[in-house]
Amino acid sequence: MELAATLQAGVSHVGLHFWKKRRPLVETMAEIAEFVLPEFHLAGKVGFGTAPLGNMFRDIPEQEAPDTVEAARQNGIRYFWNN
Repeated sequence: MELAATLQAGVSHVGLHFWKKRRPLVETMAEIAEFVLPEFHLAGKVGFGTAPLGNMFRDIPEQEAPDTVEAARQNGIRYFWNN
């Protein structure tokens, strides 16, 4: 798996950027919680870039932004940034 290879190479964190996605971000966040977060066992190693929540790449429904942040928080993500 690509994530395991990056860990073995010494990568200690990963940043997630969501752009040009057609699926709701809440669904994507649940999938990340299931498949990505278990690979990064310690808290703080996965960050969430939130710029797409401000309609950076596509217009999103107003409620999707807070729902996505809450889903990320509930699934263990504690590092958020907007660039």
